Amino acid sequence: MKLTEVERAYIAGLIDGEGCISGHYVGELAQLAVVVQMGSEELTKWLHSLFGGVHLLHKVETVRTCAMWKWRINGRQCREVLEAVYPYIRLKKEQVALALAFVELLEQTAEPGTRVSEEVKNKRVYLVERIRSLSSVGQRKAREAAAELKAAEG
Repeated sequence: MKLTEVERAYIAGLIDGEGCISGHYVGELAQLAVVVQMGSEELTKWLHSLFGGVHLLHKVETVRTCAMWKWRINGRQCREVLEAVYPYIRLKKEQVALALAFVELLEQTAEPGTRVSEEVKNKRVYLVERIRSLSSVGQRKAREAAAELKAAEG
């Protein structure tokens, strides 16, 4: 698919502002996803139409909150969107670079559903943990752990 420069930059802004590069685990297997969650069904549907993945209503509208829509793409499917936004991403540049390395590793090592070596599993874990450490949640957890250690020492 051919995206314009403006579309690529806009999608990068959506990911920087409303999205995340998610390193996570399914059982013991390290996985990757790109997620955008927001109140606009139109924009999350648009991302789904461009890149595939999953589009769903994440939270139902209530008296106090608006509905939240989620678009998510996993694993090897992430390559197209990551490559499209890489030149334009600002806040999550390092996470996107690590995610591209993760996808590259997926593509080099095994067909979906086949066993991978311990070395490859360890590389996946390393990349996922680096991605997680760069997220705002990951940074908060690291600060909390450091504070707990300091309190325990002192």
